Amino acid sequence: MESRDAHEPRSAADLFGPAWEQPRKFDAYPSLRTRVGLPSFAGIPPVAVGALALVAAALVLFFVAPMLLGIGGKDPNTALPTPVPTVAATPTPLPTEPPGPTPTVYTVAKGDTATRIAAKFGITVAQLLAANPQIKNADKIKIGDQLVIPVPIATEVSGVEDASASP
Repeated sequence: MESRDAHEPRSAADLFGPAWEQPRKFDAYPSLRTRVGLPSFAGIPPVAVGALALVAAALVLFFVAPMLLGIGGKDPNTALPTPVPTVAATPTPLPTEPPGPTPTVYTVAKGDTATRIAAKFGITVAQLLAANPQIKNADKIKIGDQLVIPVPIATEVSGVEDASASP
């Protein structure tokens, strides 16, 4: 009896595994069995077939596509009506009046009185009380009260001269 090495394979299945996994001849470098390229039509060279395909594509591009898109095809002798310009008067816009000044809110600080606040903003105490109906007595304002300071009414508009004055 011959002694076999325990690591020596006994059959091809031991070397390569099951039959469906066995290597085939030339598996690493397969060759193409079919011819790849342009088909030849009755002995016409492939370059001529390519040129014929290019001409067919040009015909489709220049004739069929404009017909599908509706470009051209109209009688060139038929003129489109020329639009006639019309003149319409537009109304003159009125000048926009500038917005009036916004009243400010003043918070009463320590030592403030209605008279001092009115003098500070150039208004009268009556105007201050008219703008703040929540104040019943001018002598009873407290620190932290929010007072609306009205915009002082200008008696003379600056920069505007009398139009009837002669030079």
